[in-house]
Amino acid sequence: MFFATVRDLMLAGFSLLGMCLPISAQDAVIMGVPFTPVEMARFEAVGQSERTDQRTWTEVQWSKHLAESIHAEAEYRLQDGSRIDIFQPGVCAWEVEWVDKWEEAFGQAAFYAASTDTTPGIWLLKRGKEDDEDYLRFLTTLHFYRCQGVQIKWNVTEVKP
Repeated sequence: MFFATVRDLMLAGFSLLGMCLPISAQDAVIMGVPFTPVEMARFEAVGQSERTDQRTWTEVQWSKHLAESIHAEAEYRLQDGSRIDIFQPGVCAWEVEWVDKWEEAFGQAAFYAASTDTTPGIWLLKRGKEDDEDYLRFLTTLHFYRCQGVQIKWNVTEVKP
């Protein structure tokens, strides 16, 4: 079956495979489910930035910005010298990645989570419609892992000029 849009994928996933993919905050946004004012303020804070073109930011700049928005630590260094993009001790090790490099995010997030005994997290940076095909591939892969019982937190930030 081919899914034309992210919304189609999510709607099909919930209607056909709902037991495999529980609804999360990100899923609710895609499906148009309203958030509480506190939740919306958090998401809006993540989307705000200085008056610069966010498309020119590096992943390190994004990691710092996003970590600050959730009160976490950016660029946390492990004993082996590798760095977790965003670390929430005891909660989640986030890998921040551009959507077109989504495949790398799964492995890095898993390694960081295993190294810190936390949940893996993937925070994607989406530039716009040009990233839709890769974003659908990411969601399909995430769905597969969740059906296997693997817990992976995820988030996506729309990057705007």
